[in-house]
Amino acid sequence: MSHNQAAIEAIADRFTELVQQAFDNAYEVNDTDTTFSEFVEELFENIEQVFSEHVATEVLQFTDKEVESYNGGSGLYLDDIQPLLDDDEDDEEVEDDYDDETEH
Repeated sequence: MSHNQAAIEAIADRFTELVQQAFDNAYEVNDTDTTFSEFVEELFENIEQVFSEHVATEVLQFTDKEVESYNGGSGLYLDDIQPLLDDDEDDEEVEDDYDDETEH
């Protein structure tokens, strides 16, 4: 299974829990001056971060410390995780090619 597919499956397996966590994080920072639009924007940012960090730990085997220290302590986002998934798959393809060559 590709890392991209594994990432999708990792989210699917815990979707409700992850979205609830993102909602709780967004709800926690809203106040009486928060508009609905601001709340939804914060919610989507939280979903992106929660999903990305979950994929980092479940698929790429990052430690909690690695996730927490990413981006100077601000965590992982979609723009961070996708290249990591792609790079890791490229590394595996190179290893597979090398294994195929050494079997001859």
